[in-house]
Amino acid sequence: MIRMSSVETKPGDMKRNDKFYFVMFILFIILGQTVAFSQVSVTDNQSKKFLITMKDGSTIQGTVVSESQQEIVMSTENFGIVTIKKDQIKSMILLESTNFKKGKYWFPNPNYSRYFISPGIQLNKGDGYYQNVDLSLNTVSYGITNFFSLGGGVELFSTLAGQPIFILTPKVGFKVSKSFWLGGGILYINSASYLADFGGLGIAYGSATYGNTNNNLTAGIGWGYFDHKWSEKPVITLSGMTRISQRFGLVTENWFVPNYSVFTYGVRFIGEKICVDIALVNSKDIAKEFALGMPIFLDFVYKF
Repeated sequence: MIRMSSVETKPGDMKRNDKFYFVMFILFIILGQTVAFSQVSVTDNQSKKFLITMKDGSTIQGTVVSESQQEIVMSTENFGIVTIKKDQIKSMILLESTNFKKGKYWFPNPNYSRYFISPGIQLNKGDGYYQNVDLSLNTVSYGITNFFSLGGGVELFSTLAGQPIFILTPKVGFKVSKSFWLGGGILYINSASYLADFGGLGIAYGSATYGNTNNNLTAGIGWGYFDHKWSEKPVITLSGMTRISQRFGLVTENWFVPNYSVFTYGVRFIGEKICVDIALVNSKDIAKEFALGMPIFLDFVYKF
């Protein structure tokens, strides 16, 4: 319950051979709210902004004027002084100053840890997301700790045919400094129907990321794996994302192997809990037919 109030504030209250690599990458593509309320102590943060989500779905943004066991009094730009009953609050989030652009609040990037396929910044503990790629590949990833995340999923059509293809994506990562991360992991694909005869397909990689959750670059190196055999030469990746507005971003992910390269670039539509990527895939062979690339990558991400 929110009660509008004109109460006066008191002093002190405000404050991964060439064809193999190419086939592997294309295969990757083909395969490829509820928030618990945790009480934020606001007594010592009266000069900071908070975003409160009510149980009825409405939101309130402002600074804390005062707090009691039952109520929080806030100063808002649109409604003035409002009194909020604590038993009606679903969540309360401290709004970091770095998320304000020209006075407008940019909600946190819900898909900060991944480009299209390649990972970037390590998932935080407790953060997780569901990703669907080309209406076929369905995966879930979750931050077990701030240093380790685990992901996995299945491909839809093989599953419906009774021979599901699955994917596993464990990853470790460390924040070395304010704007620099190191990480590594495995991307592994196989089918439960062929486990005894086929060693699977995948890549083991290491990566370095510079930037923040809205704007960053990641360089990676990895060795491909196919049916118990490792590639002799590495795969190099270079990926980046930039958030150009509250609701839109640009993403690129590029794979380099000896004598062959694959490029992807596209637009990311950003919501508070969801992201949708639409991207073009290009290479020297694709460019012969489609100069700008083929629009064969579409994904949807939901952060939970």
